[in-house]
Amino acid sequence: MSDPEAWIGLKDLLVDLIHTTTAVVERSHRRALDRPLRLLRALPTGREHAAVADLGWELYASANFRSVRGISWALGEVAGGALTLLGRVRRPRSPLPTPMRSDAMWSRPWWRDQVQGTLNGVFGDRLRAAGNPLEISMGFRRDGAPLPLEGEALRDALPQATGRVCVFVHGMCTTEWSWILGAAASHGDPRTSYGTRLARDLGFTPLYLRYNTGLHVSENGEELAELLDALLAAYPRPIEELVLVGHSMGGLVVRSACHQAAGRPWLERLSRIVCLATPHHGSPLEKLGSLTTALLDVWGVPATEIPAELLKLRSAGLKDLRYGNLLHDDWRGRDPDALLEDTRRPPPPLDGVATHRLAASFTHDPRHPVGRLLGDFMVRVSSAAGSPEAEVLGGLDHYAVLNDPRVYERLRAWCALGRATA
Repeated sequence: MSDPEAWIGLKDLLVDLIHTTTAVVERSHRRALDRPLRLLRALPTGREHAAVADLGWELYASANFRSVRGISWALGEVAGGALTLLGRVRRPRSPLPTPMRSDAMWSRPWWRDQVQGTLNGVFGDRLRAAGNPLEISMGFRRDGAPLPLEGEALRDALPQATGRVCVFVHGMCTTEWSWILGAAASHGDPRTSYGTRLARDLGFTPLYLRYNTGLHVSENGEELAELLDALLAAYPRPIEELVLVGHSMGGLVVRSACHQAAGRPWLERLSRIVCLATPHHGSPLEKLGSLTTALLDVWGVPATEIPAELLKLRSAGLKDLRYGNLLHDDWRGRDPDALLEDTRRPPPPLDGVATHRLAASFTHDPRHPVGRLLGDFMVRVSSAAGSPEAEVLGGLDHYAVLNDPRVYERLRAWCALGRATA
């Protein structure tokens, strides 16, 4: 995505949020006015006074809320025209790929990708609905560049492709850059990651998925299932073994893809999935956000209604993390902002596919009560473990699991088992 496109997308999102916020404030103020007006209309001579109040409201709304929307729309159009003209004068160029290295973090490409990943995580469903160019389209990446899923082009991009493929799926509000976080500190080399080590130790070809984390988990899972079919068809050689590794939300997306992949060719090559710090039973932060929204809604006054409505603007992907939704049936036909019980129906285990789960605790002793309660500060141990067979490591936070020698030891041991024991 060129710089003018990015700025146009940011402008469109800003105008959309201004309009939405203004509408929220207007509705809340109108509801506050309607309560006394209902009482006024019940009085014998109250209808005339209520009509005067209604007229006053129309003048007030026009002078404030509607003028804000009009001015923001006009400024947006002017800014959009200027950016479009700038893009024509300065021939737009796609940014050059930046190889993933931990010492490239805080660089301009990293900031660009991180901001885009965060905006997709918080507003990704709105970006898709509006056709905003900031929306991330799902695709595989390697060495900082997108991978074309076409035979000749993919062969050129992967000249040393092996028959063992490992796909890494990042978590909420991030991109594939997260897999290089802390590489130099953990491995002594800014280029080293779980992917490069699996390539060196076990002959895997690592690929990285980038996707819009603001969409429903089930929607991303469905897209990933289709994309893996395309990868299988275009890959330079037959894929003998496929491993999927997901961090945080990425683990849910991986599981969702597998449970929606019945009959797909790639499922026959899949030996195992690995979930690192994945909220299988939900995230306490999203549960807190949902509870806060409900409590603010209860009071029914503008001071609480407005922040409640604004909190409801968070993406479908974030709301899926309340309980760890995997499938379409987990959310369809339900109010995503209602305080509902967990109504998910756990899907059956995957036949012939090993599932490995790793949970983390910030306390060095993972059995410590405080560590079990707070987990890695983002996901509780019980949610990330999901079963008694899960690995639990102490002294790690939610993002430290992305590059830690102990985590890699487990990952390598699991991947070394091959397909025979899966």
